[in-house]
Amino acid sequence: MKTTKKHVITTLAVALGLATIITLKTTAVSATTATSKEVPIYRLYNDKTGEHLFTSSLYEAEVLYTKSWTYENIGWIAPSTGKPVYRLYNPTLHNHLYTTDTYEVKVLTTRQGWVTDNNGKPLFYSGGNNKVYRLYNPTSTQHLLSTDTYEYNVLGQHGWNKEGVKLYDIGQPTSAQIKNAQNAVTAYWNLTHKDKNPFGF
Repeated sequence: MKTTKKHVITTLAVALGLATIITLKTTAVSATTATSKEVPIYRLYNDKTGEHLFTSSLYEAEVLYTKSWTYENIGWIAPSTGKPVYRLYNPTLHNHLYTTDTYEVKVLTTRQGWVTDNNGKPLFYSGGNNKVYRLYNPTSTQHLLSTDTYEYNVLGQHGWNKEGVKLYDIGQPTSAQIKNAQNAVTAYWNLTHKDKNPFGF
């Protein structure tokens, strides 16, 4: 996903200025993967915690969008098979971590208070030739995945630890995929808020 300089600056401002972490555990929704070879990975952002969340479940993205998360876009396209990617959640830190490393999963879930999302099943898969980087901010304790080398390098100069390539993807979304996902998220919001009059009566 192409990241603008403005968005990178916004991410920096929130991450560096975060004083407290607000408890906002995401909705427990099992991830669903498409039967085709292309699986969109949706990227959302919570401006209260500074966290970015990634999911292959359009339904999870729709639900979180109605709960004050910002739907940013499709981050990348993942394969429907490949190396499993697990999502972990830390109820103390209130954030998520993504990894293909089963040893990392074992260590974090047995020693450091992390639990697996999606009942321990892979959330999506890694595969392809395009790099997906992972960063960690020791101040906010947030992790971030990015396909954008500009975002990766700039954040690395502003307090984020560059953890290297952790995943691979098969490409970026098409304009049609982006539009369809945005329409679906908006339609779900409209459906769940149809009883709310914008004028307050």
